[in-house]
Amino acid sequence: MRPAAPHTDTLNIFERWGLRWMRRHSRADQPALSHWPKEILHKIRKIERSTIIQASILGAVSGMLFGVTEMGLEEWFGEDQGWLYWVIFSALGLVISGAEIIILYWRIFRTVGRVATQAGLDIDRDDVERMMVLGLSRAALDMPNPRAAFHGVDPYSRLPRWKLLMYTIFYRLKVGATSMVLRVILRRVLARAALRSLIPFAAIGVFAFWNALITYWILRQARIRIAGPVAIRDLEAITKEDGESLDQSQKEVLYMAVAESVVRSQDAHPNYVLLLGQLLERWKLDKGEVRGEWREGVLNESKLGKTGKKTLLRMLIATTILRGSSRRAQRVFLEETARDLGRGIDKGALKSLQSGVYDGQGLEASQIDAVTSQAS
Repeated sequence: MRPAAPHTDTLNIFERWGLRWMRRHSRADQPALSHWPKEILHKIRKIERSTIIQASILGAVSGMLFGVTEMGLEEWFGEDQGWLYWVIFSALGLVISGAEIIILYWRIFRTVGRVATQAGLDIDRDDVERMMVLGLSRAALDMPNPRAAFHGVDPYSRLPRWKLLMYTIFYRLKVGATSMVLRVILRRVLARAALRSLIPFAAIGVFAFWNALITYWILRQARIRIAGPVAIRDLEAITKEDGESLDQSQKEVLYMAVAESVVRSQDAHPNYVLLLGQLLERWKLDKGEVRGEWREGVLNESKLGKTGKKTLLRMLIATTILRGSSRRAQRVFLEETARDLGRGIDKGALKSLQSGVYDGQGLEASQIDAVTSQAS
């Protein structure tokens, strides 16, 4: 398979640090990459659950330390909370937050490394799996996927730049903003002096909740990156025979359809990089020659035939679920394409298939085909 240049060319200092941590917590005697048996899935869930609980406790401890710091400084300075008060409080807050972040990310990296090992993803290899591991390091660092085109596809071509900026700002501010708003509300509600002493500790629950939520989100993103190669390998086996029977122009149409779904996802997800690279290599396509964009009527012009249409639907269904959660635009595109082919989409079956991929069960032809039904 082709490497994914935008994801592997240059690593920043945080990615290198993260990759080093994950390698340190991987095992040399790990199993081969395959479907996850029940006992492996149980171990993975147990590891993730333990990490989320520990992250919540860490957040509570951090919130408590902030409360103790605030109470101590208020007793020291009294009502005269001038610039020196805020300088000392901010400095101590940075120390507490810095220690919390280091411990939290150390724990997350250790967990991601252990989960990858349990699933059979070799962190020391330098081929396709390396690209997936780099995606893991970004997930563990809670960094967005690279804002770059890959294999001739730009997932962000239709996404306004201001939205990207707003998403980033909102995420970075949500913990601090929530804590601040809660403190202001409590200062209004808890008017009695005896109760006002509880205000410095108001952030404990907020910190614990957000740490748990963020850790859950990070581990979920990491797990879908670990499970992705299993599903992509299954899709290759499922579509190999039928795909090889298509002519070159029909293969390009299928690639364009998958690329359209990727663009609608607005995400340069490592699973998509791996999937498109595999298609280019397997079908001997040149990304510079696949210039067309999906448009209305392209299915009728392509004359795919029964085999081509079946392969197209299978690939679109897989693409829709490969990033762990599909966007509405992707589901609409899948439904429109299925309708053009005289088929319908079973949303329940699609969700079940997505859950199976997330749990490392890969893909089966019968499960993919169960998502579509004859249109009434």
